[in-house]
Amino acid sequence: MARLLLAAALATTQSSALRLVARTAAPLASSARHGEVTVIPGLSAVADRYDAILLDQFGVLHNGAEALPGAVDCYDRLSAAGVQMAVLSNTSRRRAHALSKLPTLGFDAAKLADFVCSGEQAREHLASRAGQRMLWIGWDEQFQAWDPHYLDGLDLRLADAATADFVFLQGSQTLRDGSRATPTEVMRTGAP
Repeated sequence: MARLLLAAALATTQSSALRLVARTAAPLASSARHGEVTVIPGLSAVADRYDAILLDQFGVLHNGAEALPGAVDCYDRLSAAGVQMAVLSNTSRRRAHALSKLPTLGFDAAKLADFVCSGEQAREHLASRAGQRMLWIGWDEQFQAWDPHYLDGLDLRLADAATADFVFLQGSQTLRDGSRATPTEVMRTGAP
């Protein structure tokens, strides 16, 4: 039976040694119960027990600007050992953009079995809503995650809240209704 390890967000860094919280599909020790969280000193302590590892990118591989200490070496060693790796990310960006950033941080994207991100999954869902009207709450044009081409090729029309068939919440800075882009503080003030 294939076993899978999910490497979630980095829990702490102590003395340059990565410590990570891992939730496992099978117990790490005979005294561990199913579903219990176990702290391990690094992936090398358990990697040989798994056929595949799902990695988050922010906080596990990098911090958005640079690779985390030891992450590139660990990534390369896992790949060399034949461990299948996939990134599962909540980035609102599209897959191609997120993958293109990895080499700039020292990671060979070709070593991944897959890269799944919420931005790509959301866009695929939007494609299934062809012909509908959408109110888009997203990123400000100056924010690093803004992609002015995100909706290109989709048969959707931007609309105000009164006429929209649905709301697409991709970010929290700007409301786009087709006639204007209005700054919003929805995350600061909360929703009614």
